[in-house]
Amino acid sequence: MSGTQPGSSADCDEEQLAAYSAGELGPEERDRIAAHLLDCEACWRQSLTSRAVVTAVQRLWEPAPASLRADLRAAITAPAPIRRRLPGRLTAVLTASVALVISGMVVLTATQRHDAPTARPATQSPAAAGELPERVRAAIALYATTMPASDRPPAVPDLAPIGLRFSSASVIEVAGTPSTCYTYFDVNDLQVGLLVAATPWPRPTAAESVTAGAWATQSNGLTLLGGADGGGHQMLVIAQDHTIAMTAAAHLRMI
Repeated sequence: MSGTQPGSSADCDEEQLAAYSAGELGPEERDRIAAHLLDCEACWRQSLTSRAVVTAVQRLWEPAPASLRADLRAAITAPAPIRRRLPGRLTAVLTASVALVISGMVVLTATQRHDAPTARPATQSPAAAGELPERVRAAIALYATTMPASDRPPAVPDLAPIGLRFSSASVIEVAGTPSTCYTYFDVNDLQVGLLVAATPWPRPTAAESVTAGAWATQSNGLTLLGGADGGGHQMLVIAQDHTIAMTAAAHLRMI
């Protein structure tokens, strides 16, 4: 992997990073990669990309209908149809027609890609948001990976009224602090993380006050918002969309 900071290249293992993003590592390896992500911008960005791919694949997966196996078996065991060769001239015409259609599709696709505006995410480095506390930095690293779902997670905060779809919940230690990590997705399949703990999330030096007890800051194109909900639970919202982060915090009565 390229673009690592001095002294960190030995830890840049693409296979391990891919396994981390897919949630396939054990606790020790996961903690090692998470610590490396805090200091290596190139790996951090690649982990976000890998996480987005995993999420997209998970969203597209659908169980096959019960009748599909029977249909496939029938198709395989059915006698092969008799194929009749087309005259040479007709075959050439059809081949040329197909080639023209494919060429047209390639040109059209290239034109659409050239004309379509692309939104460019913020390019802050992991340390550009002003000396993030270790616990907050660890939470950001966890946001970029697929966490193993817990068998019996605590009650899940209901964010469906604001358009967020619950995905999974994990009970895990974040920089030594027991926490519950909830993952949601909005209508555009953008990930929203909610971390709940018994102790307050430390406030970054660059954070701004949203209310008397809540703060917000930006890091690596993510909005971070910390504070207590109406029940006194200490929460940290992480989202790619600033408006969604603020809406979630308001719904949770953090602000």
